Amino acid sequence: MKARLLRTVGIVSVLLSVISCDKENTAISSDSVLTFKVSDNILPADGKSSVILEAGIDPESTIRTIKFVTTLGTFMNNGIIKRDTTASVLSDGTVKLRLYAGKTAGVATVQAKINDEKYTVSQDIRLISTTEYYPQESLSVSLSDTAIAATPAQTFCQITSILKEGPALSEMTFQTTSGSFLGTIGDSGKTIVLSTDLNGKATVRLLSSIEAGTVFLTIHCDHSTVDTTIRFIVGK
Repeated sequence: MKARLLRTVGIVSVLLSVISCDKENTAISSDSVLTFKVSDNILPADGKSSVILEAGIDPESTIRTIKFVTTLGTFMNNGIIKRDTTASVLSDGTVKLRLYAGKTAGVATVQAKINDEKYTVSQDIRLISTTEYYPQESLSVSLSDTAIAATPAQTFCQITSILKEGPALSEMTFQTTSGSFLGTIGDSGKTIVLSTDLNGKATVRLLSSIEAGTVFLTIHCDHSTVDTTIRFIVGK
């Protein structure tokens, strides 16, 4: 009976030893100690757009800083622009900061790290070209005439442009190679900047010049650009 009891105790001791070893050899996943999320996974590579990054740890942890690293774009922390930065967590264990897009398209792999980089989690953010992100069809342009008489300050074409997708009260720029926009001062009247209304609409009048020919017009608003033409003709 005593020998059987000793064998049983020995077996239990071995099992406990194996369980203890298994626990020691089991790696703690980074996701279990560090959370990381982003407000958006797609950004235009326009040099100014940004997303909000939020990382978090156990509020009771003795670790009070989180390091961030990115392959594209930059962080701004305390006025310093870098591709890596360290931020202090709040009392709830979280920290937020912004990643600003550069002008290079590609995939930005953003990492959050703690404990001398022992634990690392990452998020991928696509930075895409502005022409892909802002479709040109979001800006429509219509002309009241396709040709007007080449008589300055007497005939005009009304240009109406509507930003279909974008913020209201945006700045819309009109440019012409000939003639002048009504209400402009300087630059020979060839450029005017207007604010769109709440419907994204802006209207301007282009006065003709005495020079007959094809006039090239460019309208730009919120990353979208439309090029069109009008003709100044003699004797119309």
